[in-house]
Amino acid sequence: MAAAQGNRDDVSKAKEYVRGLCDPELQKEERYPVDMHCIFAGARGLFLDRLIRDTSAEVQVPEPGRLRLLGRAEPVVMAQSRVQQFVALFQEKRSLPSDREPAVKRAFKSFVEERDDKYTMELLLLPSALKEELLGLAHSPTSTNTSSL
Repeated sequence: MAAAQGNRDDVSKAKEYVRGLCDPELQKEERYPVDMHCIFAGARGLFLDRLIRDTSAEVQVPEPGRLRLLGRAEPVVMAQSRVQQFVALFQEKRSLPSDREPAVKRAFKSFVEERDDKYTMELLLLPSALKEELLGLAHSPTSTNTSSL
């Protein structure tokens, strides 16, 4: 059996993820508006990947509008909470304060266009508050040692 090596926090998250796959304590289904599917399928899967890395839960997309979350109890609840937060921001369609909105829109546009795929236009139409949340997820500390950037 190979030993996981790297940053201690990253190794800990990886071990938690593997334990959850091998012996899932919890499995939940989370529904979301189909218009949000671009988050879980777009940007070449980066947002989905970061959600998995950040929470250590397995997140599967069986069909647009539905997620399957499984793993240890705490990671699954964390993933469920993040998804519910995305849904709330999407449904509120809230803008950001005028001093932050243009910078967030520019940063998100640049970020998404670097990972251009068939969902790019849909991602660009998301509410600004949700864009800011997704940028935060994409730039989370667990993303520093990945080769997918």
